Order: sequence, then structure tokens, then C-alpha cells
Amino acid sequence: MTIERSTALSRIVPALAAVLALALPDAVAAQSHHPPPEPPADWGPISINLEGYEYPHPVDFMNFRVYGQDVRIAYMDVAPTGPANGRAVVLHHGGSYYGWYWKSQIEALAGAGYRVVVKDRLGWGKSSKPVLPYSMSLHASNTARLMDHLGIDEAAIVGHSIGGQMATRFAFLYPERTTHLVTVNQVGLTDRRPGRGFQPFDGEVDADPDLQAAYEADVRTDTRRYVKWRPEFIDHLRIRHGQRLSGDWPRLAYIRRLGGNLRSMDTVVDDWPHIKARTLILGGEIDGPEFPANARRAAEILPKGEVFLIPDVGHNPHEEVPDVVNAELLRFLGTGSAFAQGQSADAPAEDAAWEMPRLADGRPDLQGYWTTQTFTPMERPEYLGDQAFYSEEEFALLQSQLTVDGADPLARFAIEIADPEERARVLDQTHRDETYVHYDNAIWLATRVPKGLSTRRTSLIVDPPNGRIPPRNEQALARVAEARAARGDRGAFDGYELRPHSERCLNYRYNAPPLQPPSYNDIHQILQTPTHIVIFTEQSTNGPRIIPIDGRPAMSEKIRQWPGDGRGRWEGDTLVVESSHFNDKGAWQGSSRHLQVEERFTRTADDSIHYTFTVEDPATWDRPWSAEVPMTTTEGPMYEYACHEGNHDIRHIQEVYRNMERQAAERP
Repeated sequence: MTIERSTALSRIVPALAAVLALALPDAVAAQSHHPPPEPPADWGPISINLEGYEYPHPVDFMNFRVYGQDVRIAYMDVAPTGPANGRAVVLHHGGSYYGWYWKSQIEALAGAGYRVVVKDRLGWGKSSKPVLPYSMSLHASNTARLMDHLGIDEAAIVGHSIGGQMATRFAFLYPERTTHLVTVNQVGLTDRRPGRGFQPFDGEVDADPDLQAAYEADVRTDTRRYVKWRPEFIDHLRIRHGQRLSGDWPRLAYIRRLGGNLRSMDTVVDDWPHIKARTLILGGEIDGPEFPANARRAAEILPKGEVFLIPDVGHNPHEEVPDVVNAELLRFLGTGSAFAQGQSADAPAEDAAWEMPRLADGRPDLQGYWTTQTFTPMERPEYLGDQAFYSEEEFALLQSQLTVDGADPLARFAIEIADPEERARVLDQTHRDETYVHYDNAIWLATRVPKGLSTRRTSLIVDPPNGRIPPRNEQALARVAEARAARGDRGAFDGYELRPHSERCLNYRYNAPPLQPPSYNDIHQILQTPTHIVIFTEQSTNGPRIIPIDGRPAMSEKIRQWPGDGRGRWEGDTLVVESSHFNDKGAWQGSSRHLQVEERFTRTADDSIHYTFTVEDPATWDRPWSAEVPMTTTEGPMYEYACHEGNHDIRHIQEVYRNMERQAAERP
């Protein structure tokens, strides 16, 4: 199965470069795209076990015996810094690197509530350098041993470069302990052994290398791994050079030859069809001409594979564009069983025996009545800062307040209130302002299942990591100023065309695409044929969305519509709908006619669809942003939402205000 996601960095990368150029001293900024031509004179020897080299978090050691030798593995075990979600992630470094270079991912994951374990694999970094037969399976078994040592039953397994192969082998050997698998620019996406023969290691190493030549070779390799090399990457070169100056260099060179020849002896390509965990093949696209195609092929073979490719980025995307990688990691780790666990403390785990319901043509059956009702806000409340998930205690308190008898289902703003007592007061309609004349929302808008929080997430937005819509850019602000100037000094009631679109029954701000939870009447009916998907939203003024999935081209650029023009396709068991051709009047979240929306519907159980959307509009935001909106089954039928029928509000509003104007003019 293949699910492919991508991100546009044409605007992000230049912005990063500009910030770096401003932040760095002139001398360093001048060489910001290339390392120095020779090792600086102050680069001295570095221990082959990196003693004295500081990691971003405390390093502990696990001692054990293997192949008759006493060895130890170095690791960092980082506790959650945000509300703990009870889940763990184990990070594996690449062949030329060490665990410390995951520092940005450690902070992001720990901040989102994960326990993060980062090991230096045996023979590398701060771990022992024993002479023994290294293999993918040995490294995988060492990860299992470390998890046992730390009391971790299961974890998401992440690996970069050759570490991606080791992570893959772990998921193959220990499926019951792998919640998710992520490989980052994994090497070995093809089996290159056929026809190449095999040359065993003869034990000879270059114990006294030409230091300048070796450094220049390192520079060539390192600069190929980044689209734009930056000074903060210099430690990789400094460590390699310093270790060649160490008196123990001959031993390290020997170990590297033993441990670096794994791809000529083994492959994980044959592991892929047997991996049960959800798998993300993530990578920068600029990593050799074959990497994007090989990544897509791997995701196609993996039973639950996805691919996420980042343009204009190289072999080390977690260093080059850490914010993009962190956001995608958090998004992906929030899917599947982990997504379910994130909803509440007692949410059921993913049912391994569950089978996807399918139509006669073999496609997943998404049909039925679904609801998106939730108090979870689109944007994270400001008082929560970078807190991505509520703690168990916070979640329980909020659920009890939001679902209590008499709570106002329309009081969505209550979630923005930090003080629990004030929040409870606002939700209780008996404390409503007496001047507010309205029906009892708790009766008129009550649903069979009371509306509460849909997950422990503090916002529906999952990217950017701060859970908020990116700020509007200069083009968007200019459109607002232009509209104000065109309106002049006309008042809000001076003409029908100045009234809100919803009041005129033209369009609601939550009318799809994308799907968003309305305040009420939040049922969506899905119907399918082999050539079309129909999504009929209860509270909508535009009628059902009829989406072709037969490959036909988009409509003419001359045609623009309130709901845009959607075209769907199947990627494995996921329905992908891409919509464009919006008109200039909708301006959802301030967007323009250039808005593009990508929606993904994946049925994950009989009663749930995992729905995500990503929006992009270069004329409004300088980066795309994404959200997840859980969809659960509900009961029908769905009744017509007839906004126009018997609706004379616009006429009456205009009559009242014209009459008020006449009365004012007649006064002496």
C-alpha cells in the first residue's frame, strides 16, 4: 500500500538561509555553504569512544555479554517534557553519525509527551568497540535488549540511513514490539548484491592515513549529503578528523570495516512484505537520482507503507529542515494504534483481527453516516503554549465539564478559558446573561453522544507543531486592505452585499473542503460508486460534493466555485481528494483563489475514519499547514438543511435599517 505526502520547501529553505546569514558572524556566514578547506589547527585528538564529547542529554550504559565478550551500549533515555502520553520512541543513527545528531527530534518528541531513547549502536559512538561479527539482526537484538533493560514493552522505531535498515530488521524480528516504523533516507532500498561477488574483509586497514586527503574525502561526502551545508554541521567533520588523531585509531578503523560491510552481506528488502507496523519512508529527495523512485517502491511493497518526500533537501533532512521532519514525525506517530491511544486513557487499541470492509470492486467501504462533532479547537489555545496533548488529568476534567448535562454545545469558546471554574460557569446555561434571549441549546442541540473532546490533542492542527494557523503573508494582508478601501465608509447594514455569506445562505466558513466540525448539524453522509465519491454534509448551503475518482482532468481554470473542484484517487486503502478552483469570495481563513486542499480518508475501524487535510496557498501563507479531524459513526437519517426556505432575514434587516435611517432624518 502506498500513501504519498509531500511538502513545498521552495519558500521555507530560503527563509532559513536568510535567518542564518543574519544570525552568524560575517566570517562564518561567508563560508556557510562549505566547510573550511583544511582542518582547523585547534582540532585535536578525539577519543574513539567520544569521552569528553558532550551529548545533548545524560548518557547511560547497558552492560551485557555477546559472543563471549563483555560490552556496553551507550544510550540517552529522555523523559517527556510535555504531558506524558505513555508511548516511547527509539532513534537509530546512520553509519557516519552518532546519537547526538537527533537533538532536534528529541526535543520535539519529548515535548509532545514521548519517552525518547537514543542509542549509539555497538561499535559506534560512546558504545564499546568489540571485534565480532556485526549484522543487522545483531543490532536489532541489541535494541530489544535495551528496551528490556529500560522496561519498554513496545515503541516506535526510527532509523536514519543504515540505521533505517536496522530499524526495519527490528520491525521484522519483533513485530509485537513495534508500534510504528520510520526510516529516514534509508540506504539499501534495493538489493544490490546480485552479480557483484563478495570480497571478505582481509583485516588490512589504513592505520596512518593522509590526514588532509582523508579530510577532503570527508568534506566531499558530507557536502553531498546536504543541499546547503551549514556551519552547525561541522562537528561531524571534527569528530572524524579528531578520531584519526587518536592513538586508538587503528582499532576504530578495523571495527568500521567489520561493521560497515553489512549491505554486501544482508538486505532488508525481503523483510518488507512481512512488516505489520505502519511504516513511513521519509526522506529528502536530493539523495541520488534513484532515491525517490526507490522510496515509492518500498512504500508500495510494505503492507502499511507511506512515503513523505521533501524537495530541495538531501540525505540528512532531520538536520537540514528539522521543523519539517519533526512535524511529519508527530503527525505519523499520531496515526494507527498510537492515534487511538492518544484519544483517551481507556481508548481501545487497534484490533489486529479487524478487516477493512470493501465494496464489490475491492475498494474500502467508507459509506455511512459520520460525525465530526468535537470541542477540540482548530487552533491550540494560547495559554497552552507548546503543549500538544492534554495530560490524563486535564483530559478527564475537560471531558467531564464539556459533557455534563446542561452544557451548552455552542460554547466552543469555553475551551479557550484556562480557569476550570470559569470554564464550568460559562458552559452552564443557567449563568447566561439575562439579556441574551435564546432557546435552550442543551435541549435543541443535544446529540445522542454528548459532544466532548475527540482526542487528547490540544488542537486539530498538527502542523505547524505550535498547533496554530501560520500568520498571513503580505499578499493576504494587502487583499484585506484593498477590500477595506473598496468598502469605504459604508456601514455593516448599508447593503445586503455587506452581510456575512452565512447570513445570506451562500456559504458557511466550515463548509468543505476541508471538512471541519460545525457548531451543530455535524453529520456527513458518504456514498460511493466505482467512479465517484459523494460527501453530503448536513449543514451546507452548497449541496453534496460529487467527486470523480475516474482520473478525469480538473475543470477549466475559467470556472470558479464556492466549494472548489475536487478530484479523488485511491492510494492503497486511502482516499485522497485534491480540491482547487475556488472562487474569490469564499476567503476561508483569509485564503485566495489559489487555495489548494488535500484531504485523506482512511478507515481504521468499523466506527472510525482517520481524516486529515493539508492546505496550501502561497498568496496567503508562507507554508502549508495540516490538521486531523476524527470521524466516528453516528445514526441517521440526515435531514435537509434548508437555509433559504422561509428565510426573510436579509429583507427584514434591510427594511429595519432603512426605516431607522428615515426616522433619524425626520428628527428635528
